[in-house]
Amino acid sequence: MKPHPHILLRTLADLAAPAESAVIVGDSVTDIEAGLTADIWTIGYANKLGKLEALTDAGADVMVTSLEVLADLTARTLAP
Repeated sequence: MKPHPHILLRTLADLAAPAESAVIVGDSVTDIEAGLTADIWTIGYANKLGKLEALTDAGADVMVTSLEVLADLTARTLAP
């Protein structure tokens, strides 16, 4: 159970991927705590009032208020 990072660490192990190659997008403080504990980059998704401050205070590396921002960045990253 979050904030324990077990599922994140297990997924990384199953993919044979290093933590620095991963990111977690979360809308709860426990999502951010789990990501930070697993040494994974964290993106806080502030989809409701009060979450921007809470997720920032929890230590999210980056904050977004719209998933459209992530979709645009992903599209640009994957473009040839």
